Amino acid sequence: MGRLVPEDLLPLWKRRQEVQDMLTALSRIRVALHKAQENRDPLFSEIPFSSALVHLDQAYNSVQVAKPYAVCAFCQGHGCKACGQRGLLGKFRWDTCVPQEHKEAVARLIEKERGE
Repeated sequence: MGRLVPEDLLPLWKRRQEVQDMLTALSRIRVALHKAQENRDPLFSEIPFSSALVHLDQAYNSVQVAKPYAVCAFCQGHGCKACGQRGLLGKFRWDTCVPQEHKEAVARLIEKERGE
């Protein structure tokens, strides 16, 4: 979100692709199950598709929160309860937990840091 990732958090930030790879794998499984359902593939006839797809959606959403999106607006990367002590927030937490006033304050800090 425009804040520099603190140097000590860069190794964690650079691992974002690990999370994305898991999300991609879950998406591929979901697509394959949809295809099997549409084609009425007899190999998969005992799968409760609705249930399996809901669980895959839940797994996707659960894993997605691990993908770093921003430096924690509460602790500025030092680690706090809001970010699970990791200094970074996922997009969902950024969108739902960080108050708009806090986001605006961060935006002002960014502008100030850039000399705007």
